[in-house]
Amino acid sequence: MKKENVENIEEPSVPEISQEDFNRAPRILAQALEERPFIKEGLTDAQLSKLSEEQRLREFHEPRISIHYPDNEKKIPCLFLRVTGKEGPVFQLIYYPLEDVALLLAFARRSIEGIRLADWTDDDFERAVDRSAIAMTLLLVDMLSQRLGLMRKSYTFEAIGQWMQLQRTEFANFKTSKALPAEKPNLSLVGDIVKEHAKDLALMWKVQGQSDENEKKILLFREYPGIHNHWKALHQLCRQENVQWKEYARPERFSDTPDDLLNRLEHLDGKVNQKLSYLAIEHAARRVGILKITEKDQTILKNRKKGVNVSGYAEGYLFAFKKEGEELDKRARASVALKTRIATYPIPDRIEKPHGSHPPNSTDDE
Repeated sequence: MKKENVENIEEPSVPEISQEDFNRAPRILAQALEERPFIKEGLTDAQLSKLSEEQRLREFHEPRISIHYPDNEKKIPCLFLRVTGKEGPVFQLIYYPLEDVALLLAFARRSIEGIRLADWTDDDFERAVDRSAIAMTLLLVDMLSQRLGLMRKSYTFEAIGQWMQLQRTEFANFKTSKALPAEKPNLSLVGDIVKEHAKDLALMWKVQGQSDENEKKILLFREYPGIHNHWKALHQLCRQENVQWKEYARPERFSDTPDDLLNRLEHLDGKVNQKLSYLAIEHAARRVGILKITEKDQTILKNRKKGVNVSGYAEGYLFAFKKEGEELDKRARASVALKTRIATYPIPDRIEKPHGSHPPNSTDDE
């Protein structure tokens, strides 16, 4: 088999950043931060000085993300970050993302240009560019602390690995100089560490909460228990004689119960519980919009054209998605708790007045 010439494979070109993009970046960043209301302006030096010594010490050990303004007019939002380890802060920095946001604008403009509709005005086009740039900026902001934490972990082990490789080389050279048998040192340690870091990064982006696929898996996990109970209750009704059970098939919460799945309920035999689970997971998948994109089954495609959005996935796949959704849900809840924590600054301890004291310039009543 002929190998492809790697040198001929072109990497995606980086679009040129215009002055307009630079000028627009502060507004895009500000609009993105409006969608993250938990990220507020951080403490000023004056506010920090009002904290008690104990509060300042605790604050120094808290992870943080907040808005920082380098200009007096507060027109240029930046981000203050503090990433902590087990014993205290590891990074404490101010991130000036305006050049990065300008690059996101340039990418957004190039991408939107490729799908621009014929009836769009220039304002329509620019609004679409802004929306895309804001979406990318939110990804930049949301994953920043986690990305720094992963970088720190890998970077430390890379330094350890590099030192070990140097030691192995030095020891091999020493043995060689003494005419002792020596093997070629294994110098793949740093490369292996970097590969593990790449896996961690891939996982980080896979489970980040904004992707449509992940949101649907989380919803599948959350919706399934109630829908499963609904189908079990329907099965009990349909087994009773002289009961018009289909009249109870679509209460308000389950008004989307599909006809084709209801028709299967009347003819369940064999492993009833397993089959009820399938009806429930398929119902849940349709509710949250999980669809097999590469579906080729003509019956399923015809149903979709009629408005019946059959998922197209086998039962095992759907339950695997549900399991992934459970893990993603845990991560999402933990992320919300962490984001709330890192954006909540302390209120200065209240200092009680000494007994019998008076406000300044006050006098005792005669």
